[in-house]
Amino acid sequence: MENSKVSIFVPTYNSEKTIFETLQSILNQTYKHIEVTIVDNASTDKTIQILQKAFKNKIKIIKNKKNFGAEKNFNKCLSLSN
Repeated sequence: MENSKVSIFVPTYNSEKTIFETLQSILNQTYKHIEVTIVDNASTDKTIQILQKAFKNKIKIIKNKKNFGAEKNFNKCLSLSN
């Protein structure tokens, strides 16, 4: 269990004000065997640019082409998990 990988999915939409601190908090945890995937729901702000600039080699980013609504975006996160 000590080396088990934990998948963390973060559904986002226009999160430019909070996404940096959110990801920083996740990546600063003591347990290091994690994979982080952002599922962006077609944000129209700078969410994606912030993620790509600050965390591009540490996370996976999936950007929906259109906004599916919060529930469907969350369900997409669940469907992508192992």
